Amino acid sequence: PNGDIYDKNGNYLSGQFTDNTAWDTPFKMAIVSYNGVPPYDVLYTGRQHLWLSTDGGNNWLLNSATFNDNIHAIGLSHFSSSLIYVGTYGQISVTSDGGTDWAMKTTGMPSAMVTSIVTTNKNTSFALASFYTYNGNRVMRTTNQGSSWVNASGVSGATLPMVGVSCVALDSTSPLSIWYAATDNGIYYTMDTGAHWSIAGAGIGLASCSDVEVQANKTTIRVATFGRGIWEGNTGTLPIE
Repeated sequence: PNGDIYDKNGNYLSGQFTDNTAWDTPFKMAIVSYNGVPPYDVLYTGRQHLWLSTDGGNNWLLNSATFNDNIHAIGLSHFSSSLIYVGTYGQISVTSDGGTDWAMKTTGMPSAMVTSIVTTNKNTSFALASFYTYNGNRVMRTTNQGSSWVNASGVSGATLPMVGVSCVALDSTSPLSIWYAATDNGIYYTMDTGAHWSIAGAGIGLASCSDVEVQANKTTIRVATFGRGIWEGNTGTLPIE
């Protein structure tokens, strides 16, 4: 809790941090190498600043200036360690040089907590929002590295439920059109790039879902829930049961 970090031997490392943090502090391992350091040794955590470790978490360095709020989400590029997104309340900040310079990219973003950021290709990412209003835009998508964000939460009559969205996963065989959303009210899927969303089967029910991932075998989908464990399904059969 509160961003506490320990090494594999149980040694307390959080004393290196000098700023506040949210209760659910984001913590991510790199996807690509960083200046020759393998991804498994490159870690990021978000507080009022973004912090970086290149030695598996033993030492931490400031990697940003102070943001407007505690960081709640970190998005890392699949192509370059220089491109990083962070999400706070209603704001996305992006760096393309590894953390030296940051720019706010909020055009189109709703005034809500950014719960997670999912990156796909070089320019496209998703930002997920958590709030409980009928007209809220919960799944936001950018195709220009955050310069503008477009609502992908569904058209009238086929929207996501009016609860928070924690994560989005893209289908392995049809990533441009089929997506899965982990919400506080179950798993939903779209087959038309976010225009229409439907409940993904009755197996999980209306459990609060915190994470969703499509595995490398291109057919297995796994969902982490609050209080109901880990669930697994097959993306080849929709709706997922």
